[in-house]
Amino acid sequence: MATESATSLRRSSRLQAKVPAFYIEEPEGIDSSSAGPSTTRREPKRPAKRPRKSAPAVLEGGAQATSQKPLAPRGRRRTLSKLVDMPLDILFEIFGHLQPHDLLHLARTTKALRNILMRRSAITIWRNAFGNVQDLPQCPPDLTEPAYANLLFEPYCHFCLKARVMTVLWICRTRACKACLKEHFTPLSAFLASARIPYNPQKSMKTSSMVPMEHINNKLLIPNKVAEEALALIEGCKGDWTALEQLQKERAAAVKVLEVNAFRMMDWQIKQNHQRSMNLIDLRNRRRKQIIERLCDLGYGEDLKWMTYDRVEEFIEHPLVKQPKELTDRIWNNIKAPMIAFAQTARAERLMRERCLHYINRLSVVRDTVVPWLAQRPLWEPLPSIADFSYYTPGFRHILGRPADVFYKTLDLPPAQVNAILQASARTWRADMARKLYDMVIAAISPSASTSDTSAALSPGDPTVDQLVSRVCSATTWFRCTDASCGALLDYPRVLAHGCAHTAPPVNLHPTSDADDLRNAYALVLESQPWNMAGDRVVFDTRAAEAAAQVVRACGRDPAKTDGAQMKQNKTRLACSLCSKDGRTCVMAWKRAVAHLCEHARQGKEAKLTLLSKRDTRVVLAQEPARLLVPFGTAYKMYGCLRCRVGPPMTLAEVLDHCADEHYVDMGQLEEDFDIHPDAEAELGVPPYDMYYESSLFLTPIRR
Repeated sequence: MATESATSLRRSSRLQAKVPAFYIEEPEGIDSSSAGPSTTRREPKRPAKRPRKSAPAVLEGGAQATSQKPLAPRGRRRTLSKLVDMPLDILFEIFGHLQPHDLLHLARTTKALRNILMRRSAITIWRNAFGNVQDLPQCPPDLTEPAYANLLFEPYCHFCLKARVMTVLWICRTRACKACLKEHFTPLSAFLASARIPYNPQKSMKTSSMVPMEHINNKLLIPNKVAEEALALIEGCKGDWTALEQLQKERAAAVKVLEVNAFRMMDWQIKQNHQRSMNLIDLRNRRRKQIIERLCDLGYGEDLKWMTYDRVEEFIEHPLVKQPKELTDRIWNNIKAPMIAFAQTARAERLMRERCLHYINRLSVVRDTVVPWLAQRPLWEPLPSIADFSYYTPGFRHILGRPADVFYKTLDLPPAQVNAILQASARTWRADMARKLYDMVIAAISPSASTSDTSAALSPGDPTVDQLVSRVCSATTWFRCTDASCGALLDYPRVLAHGCAHTAPPVNLHPTSDADDLRNAYALVLESQPWNMAGDRVVFDTRAAEAAAQVVRACGRDPAKTDGAQMKQNKTRLACSLCSKDGRTCVMAWKRAVAHLCEHARQGKEAKLTLLSKRDTRVVLAQEPARLLVPFGTAYKMYGCLRCRVGPPMTLAEVLDHCADEHYVDMGQLEEDFDIHPDAEAELGVPPYDMYYESSLFLTPIRR
């Protein structure tokens, strides 16, 4: 008995039907020639071999080729072909350790596996697989286990099989791409407007509660199939309101069950997405730490330690660092060169900062001293910037010139004394800037006069400070920004606050001189530089000066005795002869007229200006506010923040967003939270562009 049990092996009942035909049992006592009593294996007839093709003959000599091309080895095939022949209990045990999407993929490989996994007796396999997924809700009663797995894990459209479809309509139990949403779903409004739904003014029926719907793109959508089924059931009641009410209750209860299960699945998906995001973050963090460790082993630890905030952000967002993959030796060898290049850049930046550390210290002292005083002054007042204080005023300039081994702390002086010093320094700065601007004017008007001659010490024949200021404030004194992307026309005092003249150059990671160190310190500490530090950001514009003289004469004034403030007070409006045509008159303010004439001059055209009469000017001024409301709010950069007092001008929308985001002021107020920027592109209430009116509004004849 023991021998019999030891020798009897387990056999699959499904294998008995698959015994090969060449195993034949023959009864004893019968001649093998007639039927054969032997139970030995009968050798099957070997199939005939395919005849081998002979090698082609060599043309020269007719000899056969002595060598043939070796055949490539054939790979193994059907390595798992016997899997379906295993006993079902073993298969069920194996499949029970898989994930639900693995079972789906297996069921789609062969018909045999599909027959095993899709039969009702395989439900335990699916339940065990669902149990392997953490916190997964139970399969809803309206879905089979394979359909549930397909809904959860297969990112394909259920209608057109488009890949990477992440829009899951949980209540409708389907996935749909954008195209299929339009084709296979109906808006709730269209469903309720159907003529197949009976109407009774005395009784109301909540038809919308009878169908499952999803909120997609601000619309409530219903599957076409479900909508048609609901309408058919409603028609089947044939207007019987008792039956309709009963149908409505049954359908609403069924939809409620769908919604409850849908909310559970949605909650599970949200948790899974969050867990997936956390896993990816953890992978990225580990990869970043591993890269840092590798770079530290190469001697870049000190450089990585002292990286700036921007450099750290650049490192974190680096495409080779941000990948959610473990760092292996092979991967490190592939990314080693660019990572070393990044570390070398960090080293160069650290050495650059150490080289200009004394300038960084002194500019920080100047900043901490000047900022409280600037906060007390109007934003529009022509004042030196922090960089201008440090470079152009004698006291702070002396601090910058001290030896590199001298470091300063915050100035410990009474506030009144500091304010007096800064006030005097601002007056000195305005005089010095007037001299620089005057030198530009003289150099442009008289090219033979060198800059050194015009900037020499004042002699009895030289202009006084008041004369210098009067000259640069003249209505005919105009400068132009040399930046190709800007090219703005600048008058006084806007020219002193123009952003392009204060823009610091990029940091030089390989400085070779003290001047390089100073420029790097300005870029690092203040993110700006002293006004026109290189001397090439602003130039005097002779063409604009000639155009301004023409504008002043058109207004009936003497160009030599008129300044910009006088022109602004008059609120005059002028019309262009070239642009006023076809029953429309081109009207502009005086500053816009200067730029307008320059544009015509560049095109080789000569335009004439006409001063509008007082009556016509009043007509224009009455219509301008309504036409300026929208452009001033969104188009022109005119405002600056009174709390920051640094940075370029902003539009009204931008400055309001800035106050809300940076200072938590919901609705900033003019002159309280923000004010007109000294580098404003336009004056408040004055159009900075041409405005066209119907010619019938005016009585002033246009000069041609």
